[in-house]
Amino acid sequence: YIINGILPSKLSTVLNVELLNDSGKVISKKILPISESMAANAFELQNNLQQGSYTITAFTGLMMNFGTANFYHKQINIYNPNNVGIERKVGMNPEIKFFPESGNFVVNAENSIAFKCVDNNGLPLSVVGKIVNSTGQVKGEFKSTHDGMGKFNLNPVLGDKYFAECLINGFVNKTVALPDAILDASLIKLTFVNGKTYLELDNSNVTSDYKRPAYILGVEENLIAFKIALKENQIKTSVELPTSTLLSGILKITLFNKDNRPLAERLTFINSGDFEVKTELKVNNLNTEARKKNDFTFLVNDTTVGSYSVAITNADVEIDDMNGKENIVTRFLLTENLRGKINNPAYYFEKNDEIHAQNLDLVMLTNGWRGYNWTEILTNRFPEMVYKSDNYITIKGTAYALYSKKPLKETALSFYVNTKDSMPNIFSYDTDVNGNFSIPGILFEDTATFFVQNSTGKDKRINLEITSPSLSSIYAVSKKNIPYFNFVTPSTSQNLQIQKMLDLKNKQLDNIKLLDEVKVITKAKTATQALESKYFNNILGNESLRTLNFIATPPPVGINIFDYLRGRIPGVNIAGGPLDYTLNLRNTRSLLGGPIPMAVYLDNFQVEPSLVATMPANMIALVKVYSNGPLAGVGGALVLFTNKDANYKESLYTNLNEVSVEGFSITKEFYSPNYDVSFTNSTMETDNRNTLYWNPYLNADKNSKQINFSFYNSDFAKKFKVVLQGFTKDGGLIHFEKIVQ
Repeated sequence: YIINGILPSKLSTVLNVELLNDSGKVISKKILPISESMAANAFELQNNLQQGSYTITAFTGLMMNFGTANFYHKQINIYNPNNVGIERKVGMNPEIKFFPESGNFVVNAENSIAFKCVDNNGLPLSVVGKIVNSTGQVKGEFKSTHDGMGKFNLNPVLGDKYFAECLINGFVNKTVALPDAILDASLIKLTFVNGKTYLELDNSNVTSDYKRPAYILGVEENLIAFKIALKENQIKTSVELPTSTLLSGILKITLFNKDNRPLAERLTFINSGDFEVKTELKVNNLNTEARKKNDFTFLVNDTTVGSYSVAITNADVEIDDMNGKENIVTRFLLTENLRGKINNPAYYFEKNDEIHAQNLDLVMLTNGWRGYNWTEILTNRFPEMVYKSDNYITIKGTAYALYSKKPLKETALSFYVNTKDSMPNIFSYDTDVNGNFSIPGILFEDTATFFVQNSTGKDKRINLEITSPSLSSIYAVSKKNIPYFNFVTPSTSQNLQIQKMLDLKNKQLDNIKLLDEVKVITKAKTATQALESKYFNNILGNESLRTLNFIATPPPVGINIFDYLRGRIPGVNIAGGPLDYTLNLRNTRSLLGGPIPMAVYLDNFQVEPSLVATMPANMIALVKVYSNGPLAGVGGALVLFTNKDANYKESLYTNLNEVSVEGFSITKEFYSPNYDVSFTNSTMETDNRNTLYWNPYLNADKNSKQINFSFYNSDFAKKFKVVLQGFTKDGGLIHFEKIVQ
């Protein structure tokens, strides 16, 4: 799901998604079209994939303007007991950092200092300790209160240094120096009273004019939420921030001087309770017996159009995530806007009470902002937008007159497009005054072949130069700023769950039955039939008048295809010369008496005869003649297939103005068996699916508040984990999770 600010994004149409190993090597890559602000696909993992830490990264072209740190990153641990490889032994290597609330550790003032203690995987560690000065005097104590985080107050003295003597996880001792305390700086502190937010400002130590605060700027979702001017020469003040009118999300509060230089900043989370659309699951038919059908309905408490996805899995083999739970709400409202790893982000949205709010505020104090740099924006140094908004696949090029570099100005071109996932397409497009063309908004999967010719000239052939880059080259980022993740060794409970999955797989192998020997006797294809199966796709039907096999009987070198066929096919009359060949079948004529020309097809494309008139006959593998059909018309059709195995194929296609264009990644439908069909029921020996149902295209329109779906159980699942996620067009987030048994 792609969001711009708080709403589904309409800016981008292409999403690049990659799977990388722990060395940053791309294991698999998917380039996907975005529709209704979402995209769906899947990575297929090989059975021999090495166990380890992998990262999914995703980004659009517009995101590339703001650096790789702003890409989507998600770590996944892949457990494969059959290919463990060499595991790197990494110690706990604890790290503890201290963060003054305002970013400044100010002397002669009561500073609130937060801290965070984690291991080398970013997982939280408990810590207790004391603060000592350079002479060893104890100045305070501290203790983590939630996920390795906590805070304490300290009033530093100018010139003194402070150290934290830490005891981590009850047995690791570590001493860490606190930041140096400074003069000439403002101190800020947020307080929360009766649902209101106040910024307390202390300028007691400010002596320099350029260090004096002039205004407070609030930024939410990379948009200015408010700007509050401050009175000059105020020593201490308390300002109420207009947070009651803000939407839920992270608010960045920055103190600026009159020259737009930042002096201090603080993050806080606004929880207005407005972000999540309430959803209810209605179980119409629950049946946990093997291969039985289940019918569920989602009731969405909103009449706004939305896009949703649902996953049903076997809850008994669900592997617990070492990093805790994450979902669409935590991603868009929390983790996407912060630097650093947030452990178990779903916890902070379980309840909207005081303890959860306090713990969430610790996250705000100990993790950096991941949005735009507003210092640069306020001084008109906005990032250069090198990558523009895309429009799916755009084909750009220049058309030239044949055998020259003279542009075909304001000329109508005919495009014949053959894709692997649809019927051939034919459309026209005009060049501009420089002979250039740009065709946006094209969608196809895998690859497409474009034939281009002049629609108006007597000689249809042109010289063609394609200038648009491929999708892969557009979304190729050589060096990504990807967070490094160590592989997390499975816990005892995780190993038990992994073993359950392996046991199910072994049951499937145990149930495989070897069939008795079966002898199949069939009639061998003729050479021409074999050739037809290789080249022919039934575009004009099966019943052709005549078929010529040029592989079995090759034409001579040096003669073009029309001259070679002249007089060789009974009923087909070929007249004229290289620039004006005409073809007619059985002297077919119109009501006015004029001859009706035959249609000409090259490799399943309909083309003008002049386009293939000069092709050497020995480049053709198969020729078929049709008298009628849905595409042949009343004049019949001559169908030519070029020799796919000839070593001159590349130069041949270059002369014919053919270009192969990369399309989007192939989408495979998620397999969901239908046990109402006897064939499916009898042929699958063992059904040990862990994911029972996945549908990323659930939709609810404004006239319907319910979404119905059904699925069939596997042979082993006794309880189902149901997860629904998505969003509405006005920015409401959907997240629902439940165990059904």
